[in-house]
Amino acid sequence: MAVSRLIALVRETGYVERDSDALDEMMVFRKIGGGFGAADGYHDDIVMTRAIGLLIVTDMPQPTADDLSYFSSIQNT
Repeated sequence: MAVSRLIALVRETGYVERDSDALDEMMVFRKIGGGFGAADGYHDDIVMTRAIGLLIVTDMPQPTADDLSYFSSIQNT
């Protein structure tokens, strides 16, 4: 699910990757059997952290003014 979300966001230009190491990993990231992963001899840890992070932030509700007020108040204590 995380990788599918990453692919969709990149294709729809909802997410633009600017890190060259992450881009290098994305270039060798493949569908392998029933899942996804880096081609043999390459890494996919950056791609996976991006995918998981984007899944979390796109599923989280946007903060409200009350949330921001609350966090601002506890930061000043």
